[in-house]
Amino acid sequence: MLYLLRSLLCILCVFPPAQGEEKELRLGVPTVLPEQPFVGRFYGMRYKNYGAEDYPRSPTSVYPYVSNERNFYSLLGDSLLYGSEVVRWIEDRGIGIEPGGTDLREKFAHGQIGFSFRELFNNVVVAKDGTDSWQASLIYGNEVRTKFTPLTFKMANLDGLRLDVATKHDKFSAIFSRIHAPLLTSAMHGRGRDHPVKAKTILLGAHYERRVGFLNLGATFVNVHQYEPLMSNGAQSLKGVPAAVQNAPAPIAIRISDDSPQDGVGGPVLYDVKVYVNGVERTLDTQPFIVRLHKWGDERQTYVQGLLSTGERKPLYPRGGNYQVVNRGSMYNTYDPYIDYYSGDVDIYYRGYDFPFWIDHIYYRDFKLYGSDHLYNPGHPKTKKDITVHTEFAHELAEPSGDFKLILMDDLPQQFDGREYGILYVNLELIGRNTTIRSVHVDLTLANDYRVEFSEIDLANSKPNPRDRYRYATFFRTVAKAPGNPKDGRTRVVRVKVGVPTGLSIYSVNAYGVLAGFRINAEFAKSSSFLQYASGPPTPRVPLDALSINARNREDNPGQRHTVSDKAYYLTVQKDFGRFGFGGEYFYMGPLYTTEFWSYVGRDEVDLFGNPIAYNNTMIHRLVEDNDDDDRYPDSWYVEYANRLQAQSDLDGVFPGQDEDHDGIPDTNRDFDTRPDYTQPFLMYYSDPQVYDYGLDLNHNDCIDARENDYEADLPYDTDLRGFHIYGNYRILKKRLSLTLGVLDAHQIAGDAPNRDLYGRLTYEGSFPMLGDFFANLTL
Repeated sequence: MLYLLRSLLCILCVFPPAQGEEKELRLGVPTVLPEQPFVGRFYGMRYKNYGAEDYPRSPTSVYPYVSNERNFYSLLGDSLLYGSEVVRWIEDRGIGIEPGGTDLREKFAHGQIGFSFRELFNNVVVAKDGTDSWQASLIYGNEVRTKFTPLTFKMANLDGLRLDVATKHDKFSAIFSRIHAPLLTSAMHGRGRDHPVKAKTILLGAHYERRVGFLNLGATFVNVHQYEPLMSNGAQSLKGVPAAVQNAPAPIAIRISDDSPQDGVGGPVLYDVKVYVNGVERTLDTQPFIVRLHKWGDERQTYVQGLLSTGERKPLYPRGGNYQVVNRGSMYNTYDPYIDYYSGDVDIYYRGYDFPFWIDHIYYRDFKLYGSDHLYNPGHPKTKKDITVHTEFAHELAEPSGDFKLILMDDLPQQFDGREYGILYVNLELIGRNTTIRSVHVDLTLANDYRVEFSEIDLANSKPNPRDRYRYATFFRTVAKAPGNPKDGRTRVVRVKVGVPTGLSIYSVNAYGVLAGFRINAEFAKSSSFLQYASGPPTPRVPLDALSINARNREDNPGQRHTVSDKAYYLTVQKDFGRFGFGGEYFYMGPLYTTEFWSYVGRDEVDLFGNPIAYNNTMIHRLVEDNDDDDRYPDSWYVEYANRLQAQSDLDGVFPGQDEDHDGIPDTNRDFDTRPDYTQPFLMYYSDPQVYDYGLDLNHNDCIDARENDYEADLPYDTDLRGFHIYGNYRILKKRLSLTLGVLDAHQIAGDAPNRDLYGRLTYEGSFPMLGDFFANLTL
């Protein structure tokens, strides 16, 4: 691979980069959007093979340079090629290697060009070859646009390699990426080495299509998994492994809530809890307890607040966006008990990611069981102060607020209706002191409609104060949902297997084509999320100089694995008969189907500039991105190198359908000031307010669907949804007046939110000289 990359650079010094496709010139932003016949969102999701067509890239300036090309030889002295080295990528595995395991360097020069991969090739290198019967291309870049199928893979900025091969009837694409690499911590000491506190993550994928008669048949495989360079190859697989730097969990938190809170009744009833460690029941040893709650997200108030020197309580932090509370010495790196927070990304819960307020809950448990004078540091030196519940926790405010209620195992059963929920805490510290833990699972005896989510908390050190003792909790991860909305009181045992995400595989087959005027598009996909217990005792984070020892221990005593799988599929058919046309779609998106993988980062680690590199131990990788404006920056991703601030946001803003030239400047604000163009003289000629945009608004939120920005992955259908949709269309006055009648029947799979509609839509489109274009839509 190293020599192949070197040869690419020589070829590209001769051939100019391919130019982007020409676009139709238009005046301003399009305000009349094409009608969307289906519930499924398939616009912009077309697989492209860059063997059969050129890879488009923006024009770039090429500086004058002098040649520093030279011969490259094999180990035996044979001449391989003549050129200049621009990129070097070497992967090492096994005991004794440097902790990073990867050597990736992109800062070599070509002639007098410094960092020629960036300056000369604009961070993308393309090599092409072919004959009359086949064509191929190999692309290496930091932002390679890649789409396979709607249910499997869509990335605007794949960082790595892509291979495309095309023949008359066949198309093949393969990708390879260090998907964790965009963080600047990858450049350890500027040498291209990975930082040892990050779990290393590899992305592999392939898509194949063949033309068979009228159909294009395709198959897709995508895999992302953690690997540990310090482990032998035999201990690793596409299912992934926990990183050597990852801790075994100490407390774990399980949230139990109503999966259909809108009805306010029939919520889950918890009857019993049993905890098994290494296959043996150890419920009493894990000291389980439950905190009953009714506030979510920013509604919650943290009561973790100490005392002033006067003995008075410090003011509580405000609820909204209040998790940035104590500056830790860096301009952008802030700290509070619960989350790394960057003020430029204020909507932390935004995408449904949530976590327990476990410090409040531990203090509250101790207050209820032992009183406000409960001492955490008995026998401390005289130079130290007492640490008690009262000095750390505003119990005098928490208790009358009604925010918390302590539930012990003797208080079961407990029911949680509507917005009520409970968080079950299980402590593995006492067991782990004398036992190497390889598996933990918790059996919950539940009835009615439930949703079960899981979070884990690592030890930070041996300090007695709960606020200092533990690291951040991971985001809650859904592990089980009741099918439908049962309210019959029948009990079932739900097993929660404890484990960290180590890998994700997605398999898919698809078909599309036209037969006798029928346009057919179909796909079936399955996702398998792989998890494994991070074996070992719950201890503070492994020192960097002991990572090899921990890796070897995990090879000898691997944690128990388990897999969470689900499926998704759709079928769409369309046909036009002159003035008459019809279409139909059938779809199923499993509640646990996912294209998202969470890998691990040490929670208090920072990048080369002192900024936090991930929220709550978690780097979130989306194989199908959220990119509503379809530009070079996904709406939620990890980035540092553009502005040296780590955030999960689109760097140039999100403008769905309003940035046609993809330059990061909305077409409704060409001067990029604080006022839209339609409010300014002269500029208003090219721009209109969004209220004048014409298109469908299927969710009735007063924003047409083509202009809407959300936080969900760009899948064609929402997860946990199944149903069908059939419509017929008749053009009464040719292109001007048309009538559409349809039926939509969709409902949640693991919930109770049916949507059954019979609808009719009368549409008029007309153009009259000297008057303009007229559009009207009447829907019943």
